This record gives sequence, C-alpha cells and structure tokens, in this order.
Amino acid sequence: NGLAPEATLTLSQFSNPAILTVSLALLEILRSVGLKPNCTIGASLGEYGSLVSAGVLSFEDAVELVYEFGRLAVETTLASKMAAVLADQETVEGVLAGVKDPVEIANYNSQGQFVITGTKRGVEQAVLDFNAKGIVAVPLRISVGYHCHLVNTCNRQFLPYLDRASWRTPLLDVYSTVGESGLFPKKNSIDFARTAMRNMLVEKVHFQKQVEAVQKTGQTVFIDLSPTSVMADLVHDLGGEAYGLLRPSDDELLYFMRSVLCLSMVLP
Repeated sequence: NGLAPEATLTLSQFSNPAILTVSLALLEILRSVGLKPNCTIGASLGEYGSLVSAGVLSFEDAVELVYEFGRLAVETTLASKMAAVLADQETVEGVLAGVKDPVEIANYNSQGQFVITGTKRGVEQAVLDFNAKGIVAVPLRISVGYHCHLVNTCNRQFLPYLDRASWRTPLLDVYSTVGESGLFPKKNSIDFARTAMRNMLVEKVHFQKQVEAVQKTGQTVFIDLSPTSVMADLVHDLGGEAYGLLRPSDDELLYFMRSVLCLSMVLP
C-alpha cells in the first residue's frame, strides 16, 4: 500500500488482529502456569478477546471478525480520529461543546480518563483546546474514529460477518462494556452476545461501570492482557488491584516475567 511497515500496522484491519493475537497469547501463557480468570471484561476491540477467553467465540472467528470490521472501517469511514483525555467528565464535555466539527466522548474509562472520537479536524481541534487549558490530550495511533455515527456505514456492512460466526454459551461471567450491556445473562446469553457485538462499533464504551460491577462481586485482582497496560492503570485509578503484563520499555520480556512473578505471589 506504499506505507512504511509501522504505518501499515496502525491501519485497523492489521492492528486489530495483531492486538487480539498478542492478548490471547498472554492468556494462554497464564493458563499454562495455572492462572485462570473467573470473569472477563473487554473494552472496544477487547470485547473480542473477552469473548474468546470465555469460550463464546473461537479464536479463528474472532480474528476474521476484527480484520473485517477494521477493513470496512478504513474503506467506508470519512477521515476520523480518537484521542485520550486526562480530565473529569464535566471538563471534557465543556471543551467539546466549543468545538464546531463533530467530536464526542467514546470511552468512559475512569473518573479522570476519557477517549474522544470524531472527525479528524474535530478531534485535532479538541486536542489543541485541551492542551491550551493545560489538560493532557493525546491522539491515539488508530486509523478510525469508532464509537460514534461516523462508523454507521461500516457497522451495517459488518453485520453479515457476525451472523456467519459460531456463537457459544460463555464458560465464564462476561462483563460487556458495550453501551449498557453489562453482565451477560445466564439465559439467552448467545443472543445477548450477538446483540452486544452488533452495536459495539457505534455504542459508547463504559469500562469504569463494568470494573465497578466486578469489584462489587468481591473479585479484586485484574489482569490486563493488552499490549500497553493502559487498562491496568485505569483499574488502579478506580481503586482496584491490577497487573499489566506488557508495557513499552527497553526490556519488555523482563517486565513480563516480573509481572507474572508478582501475579503468582498474590493469586491463590
């Protein structure tokens, strides 16, 4: 496509399968040493890793699905972006209200961290406005602005791929961050999963709400299987105990080994 390898990997159809594969490889390593989850939470793309972890989708189906929605998003969505903002919700909404181009909150991650989405120009202007107020706002390395109306066309074209996948009853409790979905019910869980994923690309992500729901059950240790440990940091912000297994550093393998050792010491 004429892009450098690193730039190509930021395209959703390539970054999605790569991130999913890394996350599930980490899960298999943990399982191989006897560490198994009691429940799963996914955020945005992470919903697919969550469903594979719980046995709802096969790895093969999930990889195909995340590739296809990434491809369709790149092909059908107008220039759009996302950015992370470190501020409270009232402040974020106040700044966004002053931006003329479409931009809105996509992810409700914690009391002090939100992700915004919208047109490329809208998000870029919002980042400038946040920075001008001394607020940290960082564009995400992602090629499409998800969780808003800009991906409606992509979502419609993606639905037939969801229908082709094989869906199974979850083996673990699944907490979905798609809109108001929440904990999968014991009955009709397959239909519930399909419905949630039919809306995942356009619905808002409510990570904070589902972390708090899990905490209320008495489950207190969270393991972040993403490539960056950002979600572990968010759980810390919410007062939880969390371990990220990967973090960009000079020695990622050492960081990973240290993280697994810490986990083996705190989990029964």
